[in-house]
Amino acid sequence: MKDISEEQREAIRTKGFEMCECGHLGGSSPNGKHTSRFEKGHGSCTACDCKQYTWVYYCDKDGEPVENPLDGIPNIEEEK
Repeated sequence: MKDISEEQREAIRTKGFEMCECGHLGGSSPNGKHTSRFEKGHGSCTACDCKQYTWVYYCDKDGEPVENPLDGIPNIEEEK
């Protein structure tokens, strides 16, 4: 991921849910099904037999894909 501001990182943490290829939330998702390994939510899935979280897209809390969880947050290029 390109360098982003702390404000953008916070937007991802609070609005950006992350979908695993197994179909369950993981990564920094607040209600993720993946255990922590190396980082929060990057281990095995507690809802299926997935052994390792693999990010596929950002989504909303219901798992529906979102184009960009940073919508409405200024891009790093705009700040320069």
